Amino acid sequence: MKPHFRFALSLLLFGSTLSSALQAAEMTVSGSDGITLLQLDFPDDDVPLMNSAVGMLEADLIRLRTQTGMNTGYLNMVLGNDWAIRNMPVMSDADYPYSHLSSKFDLGVSTGTDVTSLDVVLSFSDTVLQSAPTGSPASIPVEAAASSQGGMSDVEFPTEGSRSPTSPPNNVGVSFSDPSNNRMIFQLDHPNIEAAHNQCFPASVANSLAFLEKTTALKLPHRNVPGLKGDQSLVGQLDTTMNRPVTSRLSGRGTNVDEGISGKLQYLADNDLHMRISTRHWGRFGNQNFLASNGDKVAVSMGQGSNLDFNKLVDALDGGEDCEIGYYYTRADGSTGGHAVDLVAAGYIAGQPFMIENSDLRQGDDNAGAGRSGFIFSHLTPRSDGYLGKGGTEFVARAMCQKYIPEPVPTGSQLPPPQVSFFIPGTNTDLLKVTDPAGHSCCAEFPPSALDLLFENGIVILKAITGANVPWLPMSLNLDDAGALSGNNTATVAGFGGIHNTITGQLSQDKITAQITLGKNGGLPQGEPIIFDLNITPDEPWPWSLKDPEPELRPAVRVNGFRETHRLNAGEPVSISVSLQPGTSTETAEWWLVVEAGDGVYYSFDAASETWVPGINPVIISPAMALNPTNLYTFKDGLPSGSYRIHFGLDNHVNGIPDLDALTVDSIQITVD
Repeated sequence: MKPHFRFALSLLLFGSTLSSALQAAEMTVSGSDGITLLQLDFPDDDVPLMNSAVGMLEADLIRLRTQTGMNTGYLNMVLGNDWAIRNMPVMSDADYPYSHLSSKFDLGVSTGTDVTSLDVVLSFSDTVLQSAPTGSPASIPVEAAASSQGGMSDVEFPTEGSRSPTSPPNNVGVSFSDPSNNRMIFQLDHPNIEAAHNQCFPASVANSLAFLEKTTALKLPHRNVPGLKGDQSLVGQLDTTMNRPVTSRLSGRGTNVDEGISGKLQYLADNDLHMRISTRHWGRFGNQNFLASNGDKVAVSMGQGSNLDFNKLVDALDGGEDCEIGYYYTRADGSTGGHAVDLVAAGYIAGQPFMIENSDLRQGDDNAGAGRSGFIFSHLTPRSDGYLGKGGTEFVARAMCQKYIPEPVPTGSQLPPPQVSFFIPGTNTDLLKVTDPAGHSCCAEFPPSALDLLFENGIVILKAITGANVPWLPMSLNLDDAGALSGNNTATVAGFGGIHNTITGQLSQDKITAQITLGKNGGLPQGEPIIFDLNITPDEPWPWSLKDPEPELRPAVRVNGFRETHRLNAGEPVSISVSLQPGTSTETAEWWLVVEAGDGVYYSFDAASETWVPGINPVIISPAMALNPTNLYTFKDGLPSGSYRIHFGLDNHVNGIPDLDALTVDSIQITVD
């Protein structure tokens, strides 16, 4: 296996000026192009259902792109008179690096009918089709696939036991009527762990938080690996905080939505993440706020309303937030169920809303259903109740999104910068001392409990907060280069007009220490002033005293779109891609791309000879630079069975060896069965 690494490397460093190959407008595809048709069985439900009417098209995108020569396009399938799969997007591997994408459809048979093949028209086009593709149907084998999903419940949509979505979807209301609206947001680096029975809610949150950890500077105290209530895995900790009753990986109750939201917040509060993650939710329970606390640590999710605003959801993904959604359904036997998933993509295809979810298709089986198998595409249609139809009986009823809040770092600046304005409302006042020899306290207006502050070009203006009646405010102060404050005014005090007042003070890193004198030069009865000593303290540090941290050097290596760990089958194509966020680094560095193929067995790629060579050697020597996700090479026929660990990183000690104290590296463990 010898990829043309020198050419790939030139693309990596200098970009490509090659025009894309001309694509056929539309071509017929088949199983040999990476398309697999499945009939879903539900053997783990309380009432097992075999040979359901639910079909699924699974596309191996690496093989599809390789076989057809088309890097992007849309998959369509006609079954009989049914346009069953409509414009399922195939994006470039840079936008969507995951190796597989699936979509459910109606097999058009009665439950209990064993389907072994289907006569279908399968089309791959480079544009959105406005009508079903035509052509002669071809027979495609259909494989049986076991599925077990579900485990989300609430009072209105109760779920007990094992209740998978067993009713087939349909495409009622799906149309592509606005060719100008093709806003599609895809997120990279979403994991998909093996979930236990009915563990969909904790698993969706675990996958979602792990995405934030991979794409920001967030540090989670627990690893996103398969787990169970009480252990030290991320999903196990969430099992605990969500109070999910469970006895084993094969036996456990689902999660009520309110317990799931509260449990997620409890995890944030328990692990001191409440200040680093901002949370909101809408749809079901969207008219109320949720909070959880641990001592003085409080995590809050703000309700955004009961309507499931799809544009708000797309905007959240576009802004780098991680989102989980939950949908309910009526099963083939008439009972209801619910399922929580991690949201990977959402947007519009010619005006038609869509989403891509991520979850374990076979909960309770630790060798099937997770990873690449669980990425599912669905069209969405608005409903009159504010929810989103997902085809057939399924509808999306809730969403919960989070974003990372970087921990600010001190600027070392005591003073606000010139030419910049800062308005700080509701700044707390703490009255330390009152000096009143003439007894004016009965009548003079005291400083209010809070002040609005305006800092602008060396001037500080103090104003009473709305509703406070303090006639001797506002006051304007000069701020010098040492942080000293001074100012005066003439105003009404205790009903006496024309009273001269002064203020002096000092601006420090965390407060203003001030002395206010009312009646400085007489004017009040007996000629004595009243003096207030006080602190003026903001709830948060002065905005000029903190800044966002500098971006970090962040290398990333992916196999078939996944980070950290991935399992493949022998013969399955392997696509290896890398990306780099350079941070602030400008130093010359050694770039390493190393495969660990066993204990003490290492291979590095040598760009000069275009071969893997034994040992650990740098690929190139170059300063760090921004590198978008780039597919370096693809092993079309896969890798031999075994375990491999791939490392991609940089170190700025240019000496021919990777210096661990200077090395920034990302690694992935892959297992080929």
